[in-house]
Amino acid sequence: DEIEIIEFKDQTSRIAALLSGQVDVINAILPEHLDLLRDKKRARIINSKTNGWQSFDLNTTHPAFKDVRVRKAFRLFVDRQDLVTRALQGQGRVANDLYSPQDAVFNNSIPQRDYDPEQAKQLLRDAGQENLSLELVTSPLGVSASLVFAEQAKKVGVEIKVKQVDFANFNSGQYKDWAITTNGMLGLPYLAAALHSDAPTAVANKTFFSNERFSELITKALATPDFDTRKVLLQEAQEIQHNEGGLVIWGFANVLDAASPRVGGLEPEHSHFPTWRFDRLWLA
Repeated sequence: DEIEIIEFKDQTSRIAALLSGQVDVINAILPEHLDLLRDKKRARIINSKTNGWQSFDLNTTHPAFKDVRVRKAFRLFVDRQDLVTRALQGQGRVANDLYSPQDAVFNNSIPQRDYDPEQAKQLLRDAGQENLSLELVTSPLGVSASLVFAEQAKKVGVEIKVKQVDFANFNSGQYKDWAITTNGMLGLPYLAAALHSDAPTAVANKTFFSNERFSELITKALATPDFDTRKVLLQEAQEIQHNEGGLVIWGFANVLDAASPRVGGLEPEHSHFPTWRFDRLWLA
């Protein structure tokens, strides 16, 4: 038995290779490409419901987002279900601006934020930002969601211009100057996700979120071995994130893979990597 990994430069070529029999498995299909594989006898879809999240990251050091009222307004005018339906083609579920719902420390007492464009308009007026015009920078993976988001923003008088850049530029240090960017992450445990995203010393804090109490809670939690004590600290931290943070986490996306009918042992799972379980796979 052996495995060969082949790189393709674009999604369409990968799908064509699967349908032609050139490859047996392709992973991480974009939702908008599902129609190319539906009703095909030469391929089947593996749909894994995970906790990988999708977000718009608001740069809290940008003049528009220094005011917490503006950040809250953006969270209120986002129609999350519309984004899941259109940007993810229904392959996901609504989120509540918080990551890691699978973690035992997740604060389930925080109510789901409802779609409320009228309150968003009022908050923007109160902050003197009712005629905002901003640029949203996205990688190729976030284009669909960005266009839906820009359309939603128009309903509250906010103009968002979507700019797509390649992966090299998107992952460079230029994000320090960008007002809004797209983002997404695997469903990591809460502290691991925080240390990557918006906690003190986070490796990729694209929101530049800084809150003294939030930093104190995360720092204490990292040094607290007792679970119950740590949970109390982190649930308070999540309340701060939900009220003041810069992450607009709008949805959790399913992982979509496709395989030839002759591939056995490939089943949906809660991880992001069912197609990587090479030891479980076989060919008929």
